Amino acid sequence: MCRSSTSPVPVAGRLDTLIVVGGIGCEKAAAADEPLLGQVRRLAGLSRRVASVCTGAYVLAAAGLLDQRRVTTHRGWGDRLAERHPDVAVDATLSTYETVTSTPRPESPPRST
Repeated sequence: MCRSSTSPVPVAGRLDTLIVVGGIGCEKAAAADEPLLGQVRRLAGLSRRVASVCTGAYVLAAAGLLDQRRVTTHRGWGDRLAERHPDVAVDATLSTYETVTSTPRPESPPRST
């Protein structure tokens, strides 16, 4: 079940990666939970990159973080994500049964190893 907090999540400095997890109810909660979306927007602004798992993509889309981006979600939820968020380019070919491939934000340069 998707839940949010009305208290800001404390963060000291910047985050490397924000991962929004999905689950039953995320697609509905994301559309109606402005405190959750506000938290996600704030934390995304502090993060070098942002990712989601499964239906967590609904939360990112509702927060406006996926507009004009090519994304994927759980194979059973892509059509609904595309219908609900027409500014998001949903691409089911990015997803496989074992992994989900995504790229970091364009403003994030690749890390050297």
